[in-house]
Amino acid sequence: MVSEFFRPEFGIVHRQMIFISVDLRLCYRKRPYIATVELHMVAVLMNFNLADSMTLTDLQEVTQLSLKDLTKQLQLLVNAKILLTEV
Repeated sequence: MVSEFFRPEFGIVHRQMIFISVDLRLCYRKRPYIATVELHMVAVLMNFNLADSMTLTDLQEVTQLSLKDLTKQLQLLVNAKILLTEV
């Protein structure tokens, strides 16, 4: 998802990724929220528009984030009680 922006056919081969913050409107537990999140977190959250649950492997495949970055984003969402985990 994020890697599509960095493809060579866009004309610039060496792009540097900067962490972009995005204001996101959420409806969580029937209450509206506006959250400022990083681009990586948006890549994770957007997948839950399509499915109620996903495995770590599926999320990593779709987002193309490293396991370290994906785990960091998921941990933040779990700590905020936006995502729930199953063991």
